[in-house]
Amino acid sequence: MLWAGPLRVKRPASLYTDRMPGLADSCEVCKRQFQFSLPRCGFCHRTVCGDCSSRMAGAIFCGRLCAHSFFYGGDEDAGEDVDSRGSGELEEGE
Repeated sequence: MLWAGPLRVKRPASLYTDRMPGLADSCEVCKRQFQFSLPRCGFCHRTVCGDCSSRMAGAIFCGRLCAHSFFYGGDEDAGEDVDSRGSGELEEGE
């Protein structure tokens, strides 16, 4: 059997999306173009260059806000009022 070269597999266009890194990327923070693939923020998935990136616990983020939100979360008590959480003090009769 003769070798005919590498097999060419046609991939569907839907396999590749704008959220996947390509051969060239632009930083979504400073808008500079790069000739290589950039890492994505671990929280919001924006591409970020080395100058704009913020590292926390070995992960790459686009800024300190995303890094803090990823590890510590948002304010979970934002929608609750004080009475439903309790004030920590005992009321009379308890």
